[in-house]
Amino acid sequence: MQKEVIEEKVRQYIVETVLENDGRGLNASTKLIEGGVLDSFSLTQLTLFIEEEFDVEISPDKIHPKNFQTIGAIADTVLHVLAERQAA
Repeated sequence: MQKEVIEEKVRQYIVETVLENDGRGLNASTKLIEGGVLDSFSLTQLTLFIEEEFDVEISPDKIHPKNFQTIGAIADTVLHVLAERQAA
C-alpha cells in the first residue's frame, strides 16, 4: 500500500469526523496533537478507524504521540505495522 493512499484516507477521516468537514490547512505535516486537532478521545477513535480501514492491529506500544503527531507519521506507523505483519 502506498503512503499517499494511507495519508489521504486518514486525512479524510479526520476532516469528516474531527474537524466537521473543515480541512483547510490540514496536510501530511500538520501537527495533530500539538496543534490541538486530536485529543485523547479522537486519538482513540482514529486508532479504531485505522485498525478497521487498513486491517491492522495497533499495539499499545505503538499508540505514542510521536506516531500520531502528523498524518505522515500515522501513515509511516501503518506501513511499519504492515511490514511487521508480512515479515512474520
